[in-house]
Amino acid sequence: MNRKISDTDKTAAQRLRAIWEAKRESLGLTQEKAADALGFNTQAAVSQYLNARTALNTDTVLKFSALLQVQPEEINPEIGPLLEHIRTTSEANSAHQTNAITSNEINTLRLMDVYAKAGPGGFINADFPDTIKSIEFSPEKVFELFGRRNLKGIEMINISGDSMSPAINPKDVVFVDTHNSFFDSDGVYVFTFENSLFIKRLQRVKGRRLAVKSDNEAYETFYIEENETHDLRIIGKVIKSLPIRMIDFA
Repeated sequence: MNRKISDTDKTAAQRLRAIWEAKRESLGLTQEKAADALGFNTQAAVSQYLNARTALNTDTVLKFSALLQVQPEEINPEIGPLLEHIRTTSEANSAHQTNAITSNEINTLRLMDVYAKAGPGGFINADFPDTIKSIEFSPEKVFELFGRRNLKGIEMINISGDSMSPAINPKDVVFVDTHNSFFDSDGVYVFTFENSLFIKRLQRVKGRRLAVKSDNEAYETFYIEENETHDLRIIGKVIKSLPIRMIDFA
């Protein structure tokens, strides 16, 4: 569902178009090449953004700014305060995590703040409780479990819903690679769409659509059409799950 184009959206598109015209030749870009680099299905998606037929959300502004080698605020100045907050918070968290690992030689995997990852907008979050706050791993265990030296970019979430059963069950802990902020291949993703948060299988199907599938057959598959992908934001790709089975002895 496309939202109505506002005056702010039009101004951002005009800025993007001006930057595009100024830099595309030196960067060797065409709309087809840009679509491929940005992860869009067709050149038409690039054209829609450049001509203000589709509104630029924050994620798309970030993608275009990286492609065109400019600051995101040059495309949409209104996201400046939000980006400054994110940068400041990220730097503080990075420094804290680096110090903790250096001093204790422990890798701490923390609960993902799915509200912050999803951004503003009143997202429904029923499937993601905050039961387990963190898990600590030795460096050796990190490599054994995840095949990497550190946990940078890996976060965890708790599951309460049963839509992905039996693969992922209520109370299980899921590990998410947040480096995967776009759809790169079929798999289980954490993502937002139409103001809701999901953990589902995404699969490319005929007609340039994405099928959104649950492992639990009680939940119907639905589809994200090509002209709706602007409303899709990938938070990360699920790489592991930790089953949690509670047993009562008394």
